[in-house]
Amino acid sequence: MNKPTRLLIAVCVTLVLSITALTFAQNPITPSIPDVRTPTPNPVITAARPAQDARALNCAGYTLPDFVPYVVQAGDTLRDLLGGSGVPHTVTVSQLATLNCIDDPDALPIGAVIYVPRDVLESPAQATPEICAHEWLGSIPNLTCPDESARVVSGAYQPFENGVMLWFSSVQEIYVIDLENGTLQIFEDTYREGELSPDAVAPQGLLTPVRGFGKIWSYLGAERSSLGWAVAPEAGADILIQPAGRTSYTTYIGTPDGQVFAITELPGTSQGFVVQVAAPPM
Repeated sequence: MNKPTRLLIAVCVTLVLSITALTFAQNPITPSIPDVRTPTPNPVITAARPAQDARALNCAGYTLPDFVPYVVQAGDTLRDLLGGSGVPHTVTVSQLATLNCIDDPDALPIGAVIYVPRDVLESPAQATPEICAHEWLGSIPNLTCPDESARVVSGAYQPFENGVMLWFSSVQEIYVIDLENGTLQIFEDTYREGELSPDAVAPQGLLTPVRGFGKIWSYLGAERSSLGWAVAPEAGADILIQPAGRTSYTTYIGTPDGQVFAITELPGTSQGFVVQVAAPPM
């Protein structure tokens, strides 16, 4: 093989290698990715409002013995309430503020329900209530008159061993009132016709909730939840609602069987506190 031929072959080989390298750089070979399918998550029941408020862990006034609900009046301060009874207390102003999740003990929200030692309300410094144009639900003792009478909201109601569930047609929300823990939870009503109801079998004399109430009940732990079993069927109902004040987070709710609850919602959350201010008539 003469020299020109060898030179031509070398040039051709170099050209082929250059083209191959350029092609690989433009179209690199990558390993194939296996087809991994993400499982569809189960439907999640969400609260009707934003996330839980950590302050609820400290707002324990409603759980203490001999503490009773009190509706804040214009000009009230925790210092005046404690000092006006004329008797010593085992709780300080700062402690009482913490137990009620109050930031400023001298700036109480008018109409809000706070929990104070019982003897505060039995103090002779408390004035005699005036005669009112409207009555409080459940004949709640109060020093002032309600701004408005109770209004009727259509919905549904079901009593449980340790609480009740309420559905409000106006907002499509379900209120879970847990009397064992004194708490309120609010959920969006996401039930749709055709969804399966809980299949738990209730003991004799008790009931398994169905439909929207049953869906929330299952989410909360079914019969293992603090609500327990239902004690009567779900029924359409006219529910009474009465705000504690124009700027209050507390609302009184009356049920068809004569119960009245004072519910205080933590602003911007789906939870709150509940106290039963009137029990069903015997």
